[in-house]
Amino acid sequence: NLVDPVRIAATGVALWQARIARAEQLHAEEVKNFVTSVFRYADPFYGGSASTTTVDLLKQAATRIDSIATTQPRTRVEILALLGQNLVVLGEAGAAFAPIDRAVEEARRHLAADDPVAIKARLARLQALRFRGQADQMRREADELVPLLRRSGDSRGLVMALKNRAHAAIDQGQYGVAEADSGEGLALARVAYGPEDPITLQLSILHALTFQFGEPRPAQALSAAEDAMQLALKVFAPDAAHSEVIDTRHLLGRALTGAGQFRRGVEELERAAADAERIDGAQHHRLAFVRNNLAIAQRRAGLLAPALANADAAVAIATQHFK
Repeated sequence: NLVDPVRIAATGVALWQARIARAEQLHAEEVKNFVTSVFRYADPFYGGSASTTTVDLLKQAATRIDSIATTQPRTRVEILALLGQNLVVLGEAGAAFAPIDRAVEEARRHLAADDPVAIKARLARLQALRFRGQADQMRREADELVPLLRRSGDSRGLVMALKNRAHAAIDQGQYGVAEADSGEGLALARVAYGPEDPITLQLSILHALTFQFGEPRPAQALSAAEDAMQLALKVFAPDAAHSEVIDTRHLLGRALTGAGQFRRGVEELERAAADAERIDGAQHHRLAFVRNNLAIAQRRAGLLAPALANADAAVAIATQHFK
């Protein structure tokens, strides 16, 4: 009897799909098990200490991956990228490069360029480069990733690549590129993440910022900053002193000053300065920028004595941080 070739093909496809699903399940389980093991090392029963920080655990995990992680390339790459990504989030960009660079290198050796795990590793490296202020490398990496992500249909990954390329373009003085990338990223983020997601807010802030560089466009800068401020208050309500809200209020104060609304600019910048000092402390580097822009707004509003006081305070803080 002849066996139906269509049935054979269908069976083959089903078996192939089952193997893929099983491989993905094992991959997810291995990543989960490794992450669980990271925090197990903080347990005193395993020799940990109550004073062990998350940063310490992540750094230790990066050195232990050879002994306890799988030999499967995709899982190793994802774990290494995950470790690096979390170190970046915790402000340890320097320590993040070792696991991230290793993830990118292993991905290049073992995975296809468009493999989602390989792309995830490269996006983690892009973020680390941003926190190290390496704009030229960021731009080269993002220029390679953007077309790759467009072809893959990974909207969220494309948002992050466009966001970081816009940051690099600002650092390079290419404000037209920054405006285009942040505008596209913002439109994509509204769909991929949602209209009131923190990522969407970050793109909204970034896009508003691009109007404050290059050729002055005060009306557009103010409109975009007001939109960003409304979104920030929605995203982080009722925490009106959240770090992102402070940054957005600072942005709005600058936009108001640029548009000639000096008194309103002073009001927003005074509140941003007060919130920043309360959250960060009186000597935090962010406060130097806020107080400097507050001094500019006060001077333009004719408030010369407080303008001088804030200018002096900004210089004193900056001298500590930017020697």
